[in-house]
Amino acid sequence: MNAAVINIAHDKGGAAASLWLGAAGLSLCGVFMVLYFSVRALPMTNLQLHDLVSGRNSKYINRKLIAVSICGPPLIALWVTALFVAGILVFIWETKFDRARYRAFAFVPVAAGITAVLVSLAFGEFIGTKMTSEV
Repeated sequence: MNAAVINIAHDKGGAAASLWLGAAGLSLCGVFMVLYFSVRALPMTNLQLHDLVSGRNSKYINRKLIAVSICGPPLIALWVTALFVAGILVFIWETKFDRARYRAFAFVPVAAGITAVLVSLAFGEFIGTKMTSEV
């Protein structure tokens, strides 16, 4: 991934390359976390796993700390995605196209994707609000 970013933006430098490289490094940290949790969970028995996440007082660690640590990889994935999309937008903006329509050809799919994400977030928040009001 880093090689592709450097190859695409080798003469550009600046914001796009820095956003992409930051996202690439952050994504590797997320991969490490996922792999670490997977390897650490291998020797656990079912009873130990149940004790770890049950509602009772855990003899290993507080459940809130477990939840925070398990949320790490998805949060990193969100940041990585935001950095990659920002890098793509900056790259489209900084690239000198022969015609304006080529910039539009590059920008429209990204804008459509961002719009779809925002609509999904709005629906998710709406549904979540409805569900929590029932409780």
